[in-house]
Amino acid sequence: MSNHTTDVMRRLLRLYLALVFLSTALSGKEPDDRLYRSFYGLVDTIRADSAAQRIVALQQFLHRHPGFADVYFTLLDWYTFHEQFEAGKAYFQSLTKDSSCARNAYWMLAKTYQLEADEAGAFAAFLRAVGSSDPPVSLLYEFVEFDHYRSDKFRGEALLRNRALSVLSRRLAEAFYAYFRSEYKTVIDILSQLPPELIGQKIVLEVWGTACFYQSQTSRAEARWRQGYRLALAQHDLRAAAKFLTYCGFFAQQVNKEYAAALKHYDDAYALALQSMDYHRQQMLSGYRGYLYRDCGDYREAEKAFLEAIRVCARLNQPRFLADWYRGLGTTYYSLGRYTEGYDALSRAGTVAMASKNGYYIVSVLFDRADFYIKLKQLDLAEKDLQSAYQIAKSNQMRYEQETARAKQGQLLLEAQHFARARNAFEAYLRYLDQTPTYRKEAFE
Repeated sequence: MSNHTTDVMRRLLRLYLALVFLSTALSGKEPDDRLYRSFYGLVDTIRADSAAQRIVALQQFLHRHPGFADVYFTLLDWYTFHEQFEAGKAYFQSLTKDSSCARNAYWMLAKTYQLEADEAGAFAAFLRAVGSSDPPVSLLYEFVEFDHYRSDKFRGEALLRNRALSVLSRRLAEAFYAYFRSEYKTVIDILSQLPPELIGQKIVLEVWGTACFYQSQTSRAEARWRQGYRLALAQHDLRAAAKFLTYCGFFAQQVNKEYAAALKHYDDAYALALQSMDYHRQQMLSGYRGYLYRDCGDYREAEKAFLEAIRVCARLNQPRFLADWYRGLGTTYYSLGRYTEGYDALSRAGTVAMASKNGYYIVSVLFDRADFYIKLKQLDLAEKDLQSAYQIAKSNQMRYEQETARAKQGQLLLEAQHFARARNAFEAYLRYLDQTPTYRKEAFE
């Protein structure tokens, strides 16, 4: 498995945690299976209706169940996918006046502001959503994720400390901030001390599994993800079930090298995404299948999968994922010998990543483009991209990416026949890997 793919999967795992989670109170109470069955029964009933009719039906369901976060997420996706973004934003704004809807409405407004790259607006909306009482666990996670990537502008961590949150909320926030700082042992230590009703929540199982994975505790990671899948099935939560199946596919692909099994998991998850009309999950799985096909050498199928992911993702206006699919498409074209198209796709990935203002995506594109330049013997351009990647990683406290940039600089020195300096760079990188228990990339090779 290539370093490129592992970089992508590592980042996508981190990204998935910011996707569509159900609102779950710190009491541990989650919506029961009857509500999920009612919701997905409605989705199935209106499947053939026009976009306008489907949106009206979801609005009616929302007003009957204002605390059910999944309907808000679905509405946001549908408004965006059907090019009614402004209407959706206005609708959520109107819901902020209803106390039973206000928290979820402000949460959705924060996400709309993020789609518009309006950081100040998103931050203000997130603060209104978090409020002064304990927020749902998934909302707390999304706020921390947002704040982490913009820590040079805002100080959400300090603001949370000044709010009247419970000890559990504060501990969860600590775990989430630790996650984004790649302090996975801290994450596991905190989550393992939670009361049973929190440990059994899907968001906690997902974060915990991912932290275990990056601590090389792969069997525990798989156990947490499968536990989440069983819980989602028991609740008839189709969106969450599809997400956990995606993790199972990832595990089969990356750890067990069982590519047929991985594809089966992805296909089963895609079927659930179709059933729930989850456009977001559909594009994620198309992208994942693209990487699997590419790494198996089936470049034609990879191209088709990436193009489908790009088509849906562009309609959902999600630049952070769009950059990944363009990256995958670019490297696929390179493998097909279509170098001009490959360079164009990587350039597009760079533009989209910059628009996302997210350090992880920007650094990843710079790494890919540097690899491309190295293969073309354009070493000056490669060095420029690697220097930029190193500085961005350093400013965002992305230690793993910092060290990866140094390792890639070693590759550059090797190409330039500076053998002693290249050896020093590689040895420094290996020392870093030996000093951290985080899952080693070489294990994927």
